[in-house]
Amino acid sequence: MRIALTVLAADRSVLRAGGGSNWNQRHFELEIPVSDPEPWTATAEALEKVLAFLSGDKWALTFTAQSKDQPPAPTVTNPVPPTRVVLLSGGADSALGALQSRRLLGDGEHHVLLSHFSNTMLPPIQRHIAADIERLAPRRGQQHRIVRLARGRHRIDGTAYPSETTTRSRSFLFIALGLAVASIHRVPLWIPENGFASINPPLGFERLGSLSTRTTHPAFLQDLSTAVSAAGAHADIHNPFAQLTKGQMFRDAADVLGAEEASAFLSSTHSCGLTGQRAHRIPPARQCGICFGCVLRRASFTAAGVADRTDYIAPSTAAVDRDHG
Repeated sequence: MRIALTVLAADRSVLRAGGGSNWNQRHFELEIPVSDPEPWTATAEALEKVLAFLSGDKWALTFTAQSKDQPPAPTVTNPVPPTRVVLLSGGADSALGALQSRRLLGDGEHHVLLSHFSNTMLPPIQRHIAADIERLAPRRGQQHRIVRLARGRHRIDGTAYPSETTTRSRSFLFIALGLAVASIHRVPLWIPENGFASINPPLGFERLGSLSTRTTHPAFLQDLSTAVSAAGAHADIHNPFAQLTKGQMFRDAADVLGAEEASAFLSSTHSCGLTGQRAHRIPPARQCGICFGCVLRRASFTAAGVADRTDYIAPSTAAVDRDHG
């Protein structure tokens, strides 16, 4: 967690400048306090390569011994191990992964849904999805944990941090949170994402490298798991939808839930990659309809033959706002 938090803070605080095919590659040198520097130092080079693949930057990691004044160890509130931990972002893929996980639970089993946010519009969506899953797959155990973690706005001296918006390392923090929870009982961590978006082939020559996100790319997950395991940490990571397209996932949901129920469930999820709606006096939870995430989502509804009830900004299903439209 310390490594992931330090990486995200650096990623958010150093702006990418200018143009170029290397997507404005930055060089980071980080010194990170950990409980035992030796195993992390031994795997530093592997972690640097993992981060470079994810963000397109160059990373140099140095590990030091943490302060002896540490908070007490966390209390295990439920001594019965969950079957698995599932990342629940609020998107359609994570919602379907959480639903499938709950449906697979046997008698007496439970799972943990873990959500993370920095944008406050996400928790209501995440809670709604978790409640829907309880309704759609009853009589099975479920815990839902929501964690807010974000870099502060100001430095120690009171000056404002710059804010880089690309932040490819957000996924690294989300995965680290999931592994932290899964490590308590050493159970698998599910990161549900369709195979097409995981590979995320560039749509043009201008989208080569990390210009296309590698959040759940098989190479990233495999190399991260290998590096973290080498340091002695828990790294049992699975993507249950690696072999499926998003359209196939939506079609499977319709087969299980019925077309109407699947439409309502999937339409309540959030796939939009943009957050600038507030500047136009539009609620940030409303999805744009034209970013890559929205286009893939809309195509998946169509491919599955499931009605899309999402109220997108463009094209909109609502009446045009003459003042702000």
